[in-house]
Amino acid sequence: MRLLFMSCAVALVLVSVGAKPQESSANLQKPSLHQQLRAPLTELPLLTLVTNMQKQSDVIFYTDCITGKTPCTAIGKALQTLVLDQRNSGRLCGGCTQCEIDRVKYVMDVLKRDYKPQACQIQTHLQWNGLFGTPDVCS
Repeated sequence: MRLLFMSCAVALVLVSVGAKPQESSANLQKPSLHQQLRAPLTELPLLTLVTNMQKQSDVIFYTDCITGKTPCTAIGKALQTLVLDQRNSGRLCGGCTQCEIDRVKYVMDVLKRDYKPQACQIQTHLQWNGLFGTPDVCS
């Protein structure tokens, strides 16, 4: 958890102190559609993410959103985009920043450890046996 917080904090500090090369406004690239869809999850305060993952009702809501059982919030759409990207590419969070990867890994670890029925629901929806590693969350 401390590592997740530190990696995100370092990324924010680097951006805030201008660690990126200076670019003229004409050369700035627009964020991709995937970056725009993932933004609500990336911008979510880390403490809020941790708090949400401690509430079974929130985990069930977002699981149902990801699997298409209920309408999604912006954060749910971000999670859904990441999960669908993973299914299509076969990679965890393809094209994500390290902060996004850390957040996705955290969510997956908590699902596997504390919310196996919801992890199984996502894995079954994606038709991706072993999505959460071994042992299988659906066994």
